[in-house]
Amino acid sequence: MDNLYFIILSNVLLISLVNIYFNRLIYHGQTYYSVQFLFLSFIMIHSIYICVVRSFLPESDFTNIGAPFGLFYAPFFFIGISVLIDDRSNVVQNIWKHFLPGLIFTVFFIILLLFGDQYLMLKKVYLITMYGLTCIQMVLYCISAFMKFNSAVTDKKSIAVMSQSIILMLSTALIFLSFVLSDAKEKSNTFNSLVVYVLMLGAVMILFRYNLLILVRKFNYYKKSYTGRMFFDYNKGEDIFLENEKVDLAQEVITLDEDENIKYQKSRISEKEIKSSIDKLKRIMATKIYLDSDLTLDLLAKQMKIPKYHLTQVFNLGMQSNFNKYINTQRVLYAVSLLDDPHNQDKIEEIMMQSGFNSRSSFYRAFHQHYDLSPADYRKAKRDIK
Repeated sequence: MDNLYFIILSNVLLISLVNIYFNRLIYHGQTYYSVQFLFLSFIMIHSIYICVVRSFLPESDFTNIGAPFGLFYAPFFFIGISVLIDDRSNVVQNIWKHFLPGLIFTVFFIILLLFGDQYLMLKKVYLITMYGLTCIQMVLYCISAFMKFNSAVTDKKSIAVMSQSIILMLSTALIFLSFVLSDAKEKSNTFNSLVVYVLMLGAVMILFRYNLLILVRKFNYYKKSYTGRMFFDYNKGEDIFLENEKVDLAQEVITLDEDENIKYQKSRISEKEIKSSIDKLKRIMATKIYLDSDLTLDLLAKQMKIPKYHLTQVFNLGMQSNFNKYINTQRVLYAVSLLDDPHNQDKIEEIMMQSGFNSRSSFYRAFHQHYDLSPADYRKAKRDIK
């Protein structure tokens, strides 16, 4: 059985290291990078701790089952989902509050480990309390995450990560509940401990799959784009339009909505409906739905729960714009916020993709329309001022 533990935990360590590498490639400079790095470091420490204790202290039951690692997983899950959806989420400012229960039980664990040999009943109370609190904490964080972020998440990959993480967290909560019901006895928890290690492996696998999909998406972008074939010359070509890219402008997504051609074939909506829809649109934009590069007029209309032709009239009549122009404006403003950040060292192409653009020429064109500068010139001008 011990060999099986080591095989599972060795895989946790290996995949965590791969995830750390992927994490640096994809998110370096973002808050999510730091959160994911801390979580992966934590789960590696947890795995190493288990291996060391099972190898060198196999008879020390309390050392094995009393460490309060479980109290840290739910906070990491909630904070990770928060910054994945909004990299500037204020949840990070109060991060210590989420980890406070785990830190308190860590202090109790160390005290009981050093001085608790004569207080067996106290150790038992500690174990039952710690496992029970872990179970409750995981359930509450899952409910909070679902209620807070369910409507805000639109990207399919993010939805998958959140739903899989919630399922994993609730499964883990059931395991900790079984610890409590089994009276926290080592012998009765052998199988449950194995399941916990499998769930740890599941957690890093979820991250691995998500990070891999992001990398594949970036690779496909490079492979299909002109800049992918020729590669970017950041020293010379970042601030100019390549001649061959100008040919692509006729094929860009930034065109008038197809529905504009039939706007008068549908009955006009009232000014009151337009105003109400604009308010709803602004609320949805606050969730940064425009960062999803796969966003379409159809998907936005479904998100707003209004007909597509209705949304087209909202853009045309209420905002004197169209879907593509409006969405690209939001993306440009987000890109500017990244360029304004003095700590952001991401390359222009990375900022382009983070802002929801799939094409370099469309990004440069939209940016130039708003600021009469290329993104590289804008960044340089900002830094020269500072």
